[in-house]
Amino acid sequence: MKTWKNKFAIIAYYFAITIFFQGCVVYHNTPVTLEQATKEITRAKVKSTKDETYRFKHIGFEDGMFYGLKKTQGEYVRIPLDSNEISKIVLQNKTLSTILTISIPVVILTLIIVSAAAVATASLLTY
Repeated sequence: MKTWKNKFAIIAYYFAITIFFQGCVVYHNTPVTLEQATKEITRAKVKSTKDETYRFKHIGFEDGMFYGLKKTQGEYVRIPLDSNEISKIVLQNKTLSTILTISIPVVILTLIIVSAAAVATASLLTY
């Protein structure tokens, strides 16, 4: 019975880690301008001059004003952006985000399988 509980715990940890890394977002190191950020329809992280960080679904331009699109309480809200109050804008690195989202759970699953095989081999050698 204890072995089933141990196996179930390992599987539960694996799925918890997999779900945790599904929201993994990696950003580029090089900052971009507001104009470049509006051309890219991708997530953006904006750092203000007051050292506050904002994350937006994307940055848009409409009616002569820049805005950040953010999901709040299930609805998308446009937050106006002032270019004088922004110190840095970085965009999402989609390639690296996808690689990390897939590779980390695969590496963890491989480690679980290898360790389970090592335990099984060790228990067979003791008989």
